[in-house]
Amino acid sequence: MPGRNDQCPCGSGHKYKRCCLSKDRDAKDAQIKADQLEREVKAAAVAPAVLVPPVNQTSNLVSPPPMPVATPASKAVVATPPDDPHMEAIYARWNEFEEADEDLQPELFLKTLDEPELMDDEMAFEMLSTIFQSGCKSPERNRIEEFVGLLRERLPGIYADSRKYYLHWLILNANATHKPERLLELAGEIAETAGEDVDIYSKVIHLLAYHGYLEALSKASRIAWPRIKASKDIMWGQQEYAIWGAKCVLYERLEQTPDLDGGDPQLIEQTTYFLDDLQLDWLKGYVDQTSGRTSRNWSLSDFDIKPTKKTKAKRTETRDIRQGSNPTTGEDALIEFSYEFVGYAHRHDGFSYTKAELARQNIVGYLIDRKAGRLETKESAKNKVQFPDHQLCPDQNTLRRFLTGMLTMLNFQSYDVAACMELMPSWLRFLEARGLIEPTQRESTMSDIGILHTELLSAFGPSNEDPVLAENFRKWPENPVRNAGQRS
Repeated sequence: MPGRNDQCPCGSGHKYKRCCLSKDRDAKDAQIKADQLEREVKAAAVAPAVLVPPVNQTSNLVSPPPMPVATPASKAVVATPPDDPHMEAIYARWNEFEEADEDLQPELFLKTLDEPELMDDEMAFEMLSTIFQSGCKSPERNRIEEFVGLLRERLPGIYADSRKYYLHWLILNANATHKPERLLELAGEIAETAGEDVDIYSKVIHLLAYHGYLEALSKASRIAWPRIKASKDIMWGQQEYAIWGAKCVLYERLEQTPDLDGGDPQLIEQTTYFLDDLQLDWLKGYVDQTSGRTSRNWSLSDFDIKPTKKTKAKRTETRDIRQGSNPTTGEDALIEFSYEFVGYAHRHDGFSYTKAELARQNIVGYLIDRKAGRLETKESAKNKVQFPDHQLCPDQNTLRRFLTGMLTMLNFQSYDVAACMELMPSWLRFLEARGLIEPTQRESTMSDIGILHTELLSAFGPSNEDPVLAENFRKWPENPVRNAGQRS
């Protein structure tokens, strides 16, 4: 069953709640009534019955077989179940709200809040969702904070039913209106829901990482990790959140102490909160590489990744953290090399550690997926199309498939796509600085992938939920920190 804010599976392109939700809800109600009627009919079949005498034999009509006639106690069995007045009132209020002008809808929400018999979870969610979306396009966007607060105060049980969604909207609002202190508070609240449903929490993690809200991301990670670790509802990907938490510890300490010692006892204690099987040689190496104190003399032969569709970048990184980072394959080497990129992007281009990390994950994932053949089309595989030989530079066709693959209806990863694309110029400069590509290669690669910016722009603008993300993406390939004065 799709979520209320997911796009409708019928293919209309509209959100489910605006398309087939009402129809499906009506069908569900009808099925419930039908099931109830069936149960009552079965109950009546064993009830005392009075036989109906046959029709007069002189009639041309064929006498029907004897059939049971309901006793007074079971008269409702053969009657059409009456409509539920309560549900009719709820549907009537929703129709009134949906047909009202945007400026009148907040008043109807407040009116319904004063009539708690009409305000169930579905009504509250749909009304507030509509008000939030409308508010994003107007100076009134902060009213969502007021209305969610009123719902929480007056009907705490109904608020609790969908609080993860409300908190997500408030976080989007606090980010768009530049309220970092409120964002810090909300990040801690939504982290408490991570063990119940990690999907909404994951969206918040990537928002905070993209915008460089390190304190809020670190706070959320500390609160969420024990809940995620203990959850029986999260079947995979738990380690990803542990790694985010551990790296937030490292980034916080590096910002405070650029010459941080990877063997610092306090650092080890803070990191093992998330990674109890952490290898200390990996920790020391990661700190040295990210801080720029150490750098290997890399050559292209180090990154000879064997094409295999079984390989996953994040699994390899998890293995490195647990077992130590002595690269034995081209994929291992690429991941270790990419740690240096996070520090480079931070020091040279002014990006936050967390945004650089978000970009790093996706750039590495893209390069490995391309080598593994996961970005080939059937046509290119059939015709044996050769992609660019340089294993560290993107090409237009496969990067397009990688990025658009993260912009699907049910998994719209806008922050990952934006970070990957925005920091690609920084990645190419990093490769040039390490002597792995020539300036001409960097320029030709930028020219090749430039068309993707125009193609992807429609996915980010106008983005009323996060205007900064849209503005940053529009300014590509400029550095949004140094050239545009925007947050990274």
